[in-house]
Amino acid sequence: MPNSFAGLAIYAAIFALTILFMNGAVPFWPIQTLVGIGFVFAMYFTFIQALVLKAFCTWCVVSAINFVVLFLAALVL
Repeated sequence: MPNSFAGLAIYAAIFALTILFMNGAVPFWPIQTLVGIGFVFAMYFTFIQALVLKAFCTWCVVSAINFVVLFLAALVL
């Protein structure tokens, strides 16, 4: 499975679970778990770009920044 499809799937799952959480249908921990998994993968891919490939993908960096913000927000809640 390409990384872009996995990224789309995790963003869609976070969005769907957030809507369900706002309606009181699910607890917050599944969202925190997915955000944590996305954060770890984003940091791993950023590490690979910086130290192995020595080239950066703009969309990958934007996604990594997004997951950092999501991770920090999930820690606060």
